This record gives sequence, C-alpha cells and structure tokens, in this order.
Amino acid sequence: MNKLYFITGASGAGKTTAVENLEKKNLPNIKTFYFDNAGVPSEEEMIEKYGSGENWQKETTKNWVKEIVVKHLDNFDVILDGQMRISFIEEACKEYRLQNYEIILIDCSNEERKKRLESRNQSWLYNEDMVNWSKYLRDETLKGKHKIIDNTNYIQDETLEKLILLIK
Repeated sequence: MNKLYFITGASGAGKTTAVENLEKKNLPNIKTFYFDNAGVPSEEEMIEKYGSGENWQKETTKNWVKEIVVKHLDNFDVILDGQMRISFIEEACKEYRLQNYEIILIDCSNEERKKRLESRNQSWLYNEDMVNWSKYLRDETLKGKHKIIDNTNYIQDETLEKLILLIK
C-alpha cells in the first residue's frame, strides 16, 4: 500500500502554497487533496450538525481518511493539505487501520505568519486564537515526534524542496 502524508499547519504557514507547488511538479504516483475542498460550513452549521467546530473537523478528517484509503491509496501516494488536529489524524488512521502515514507540520514564526497574512489581505486571521493554534500544532507535532518544516526564513522553492525530500 502507498503512503498518506498529512500536511498540516496554521494559516499563513505556507502549507497550501507548498502543496500547490508540489502539484505543479506532476510527480508520478502522487495525488493531492485539500481538506477545505470538502466544504467548510458556517460556525452555526457546524454546531447544528456536529455540536461544535472541533467535532466537524474530527468527522471531516475521518471522512477524508476513509475516502483516501478506499479510493486512492492502492494506486498513489496521497498528500492531504489542511489545518488538521494531530490527534484527529491519528484517530482516523487507527479507525481505518491505516499504518502507512506521515504527519508533516509546515510552520513559521508568528512575525512571519503575520507578514504573510497581511500580504494576502487576510490580516484579520492573525489573532491570539491563530497564535495559540499554531503553538498547539507545533507542541502536538513535537510530542508525536512528527516532522516539521519551519520555513520562517525560506522562500517558497526552499519549502518545496524540503517537502519533496520528506515524501521521497
């Protein structure tokens, strides 16, 4: 069976840019998916249907893992990009008996994150919640001994190079 790579990180870290740049390389036997392509409901819808935004993320992570295991891993290595909680990834993989997976956090300093979000006219995303979320993801990644690409001082091509090295 092929491998499922989870690329996670907070907004502004560069994870989606890295995955999009990887996609442009047209590497053989690699398929990419984006967590948010499942559709992100409003907070009210998340609460109504799932009880909370956290439960929505947990269920959506499970749904992605199920779909990838059933439809894609026989033929491809798969990369799933999104802001996913490490524990939800691990729980979903356990539920679907997936052992061949890897979690990679793409991260940067808070100062760099703020600059990046401002440059894409999303400065409203840089707030205390985002700072705490990025710290939480980093702490969980370290605790689980997963890989981290800290691209604070990298240009996009350097982040891409690091990612390619980790998925080969």
